[in-house]
Amino acid sequence: MDSIYSLFAEVCLPQHRGAQLPALDALGLVSYVPKDGNLLWIDPLSETFLKFDDRSCSIQFHDRKTGLTRDQGNALANMIAGLVETEFPSLRLDPEVKLQETAMTKAWMAGEFAKPWSHT
Repeated sequence: MDSIYSLFAEVCLPQHRGAQLPALDALGLVSYVPKDGNLLWIDPLSETFLKFDDRSCSIQFHDRKTGLTRDQGNALANMIAGLVETEFPSLRLDPEVKLQETAMTKAWMAGEFAKPWSHT
């Protein structure tokens, strides 16, 4: 959990702000280019892939079997919620967002809450 939290705080947040990213190999990440040609960074500690571009940053497990337990996921979600409160105080947690049945999802919104994927 700590390694995933660190990736979020040290890479995703600065990337979102347009700040200079730290040297990813200095953070212990290993670059990997799969067949699709999109650069990924592997974190051996958390067994996750870090992928980012101009608009997004994601951290995903390579294999569902190596994912977090429900308790670990809740603890990580609480850690990130604290960071969101500090870094993005104007965002509000939308308790209705559910993106996948098998994934724990939390979403913070600016503006009015709406059901995800609705285009009305």
